[in-house]
Amino acid sequence: MPVSLAPQVMEIARYLDGQDNMYRKLEPFEDEDSPDYDCAKEMEFRYLHCCAERLGWEKKQLQREVESLKAQLKSAKKQRLRAL
Repeated sequence: MPVSLAPQVMEIARYLDGQDNMYRKLEPFEDEDSPDYDCAKEMEFRYLHCCAERLGWEKKQLQREVESLKAQLKSAKKQRLRAL
């Protein structure tokens, strides 16, 4: 990973860690009107942002599946105890 992307990757990691608000927007690090604006960097950032959103969605889906499996396991244990 290029060192120049480290701040963006860390921001995405923090975003994923606090994924409670899935639709929170990540803001670009530079203003388009700035003389230091880097279009390639902005495009990479937007790509990473999309990846982060997708990973956040997948994380939520997996959490739902885990909760569903836990509920099924609990139900199966209750039925097994009743059968004994």
